[in-house]
Amino acid sequence: MAWKKRERDGDFVKLGEDHPELIGSWKGTKEGKYGPLGIVETDDGEVVFPISAGLRDLETFEEGDNLKIVYEGTGTTKDGHEFKKFSLFEDDGAVPF
Repeated sequence: MAWKKRERDGDFVKLGEDHPELIGSWKGTKEGKYGPLGIVETDDGEVVFPISAGLRDLETFEEGDNLKIVYEGTGTTKDGHEFKKFSLFEDDGAVPF
């Protein structure tokens, strides 16, 4: 039997301090081993990342929408659990001068 290594679809990153910003075109989600994964097409290729609770609003984007995800640091819940905070930006279509 011959074996062929399965390649990942795009580069896998964890958004946070090492990858604080991601800009590109939203391609949607797919189910990963530990939960949903987001897919963004950037100038450097496809990027795949885990969708944490702070990124659930990505579900409001349509495939092909241009977006920017910015890591804003960590926060703490009332119960004392730490979480990552993100801001989501959409392309407003305005043409810069």
